Amino acid sequence: MRRFIVAVVLAAAVALGHSLVAAEGPNRAGIVVSFGDGRSESLCVEFTETEISGAELLRRAGYPIVAAGGGMGAAMCMIDGVGCADPNDCWCQCHGAGCRYWAYYTLADGGWRYSAIGSSLRKVRDGDVDGWAWGAGSAGSGAKPAPVTFEDICSEKIPQPPVTPPPAAPTMPQVAPTETAVEVATATPLPPTATVAGQTPPATATSLRPTLSSTTPVAAVAGATANKEASVPWQLPVFAVLAAGLLGTAVVLAKRRSGG
Repeated sequence: MRRFIVAVVLAAAVALGHSLVAAEGPNRAGIVVSFGDGRSESLCVEFTETEISGAELLRRAGYPIVAAGGGMGAAMCMIDGVGCADPNDCWCQCHGAGCRYWAYYTLADGGWRYSAIGSSLRKVRDGDVDGWAWGAGSAGSGAKPAPVTFEDICSEKIPQPPVTPPPAAPTMPQVAPTETAVEVATATPLPPTATVAGQTPPATATSLRPTLSSTTPVAAVAGATANKEASVPWQLPVFAVLAAGLLGTAVVLAKRRSGG
């Protein structure tokens, strides 16, 4: 019974450990490959394991490889078509005086350090960087990869949210001030009407003048005044003729009576 309880506790501890690792996110390691012709590539590789081998890091970076095993770990014969294609002749360009091969490095203290073991024995952990360089070399030294850091390869750029300009303040429509024209009609007095002795004076201009109200057009009032003023001159001759006729008739009648 005790063994069963211990086994359950150990299983729970292992499961908890895996969940904590998963919660922390994947591990990352960098890799640099320099091909000897001026071309150099660097990649960031993610992995969920605590550690992987250097050879596995190269594979997960997507490079086709040809490797040869040995007591000191696997050596790379060809990477991405550059090198020796036969794993049984991994040092095919080292038979003469010169030697060209894939030199293996690890990044330490800001610089490349030549690896004393093969890539299959190398343990790559989170934050590590491996480097490969094809070129002339000898035992313990060789061509070096391009200088780089882990941050250069695996730096994460946090996307910045787009800057939204503040909304423009609403513009109020400009309302032109309105002007109200007020017209005041001024009553113009009429000249007095001439009268003839013995005749009843005609109606005054005030009784003939139309009453000015707020609804009477000024032009209509002016027209009525003009007509009234135009009618005054012809009344005087008419009264004069009538008076002369009456006077003449009275004279004739007086002569007839005196003659008879």
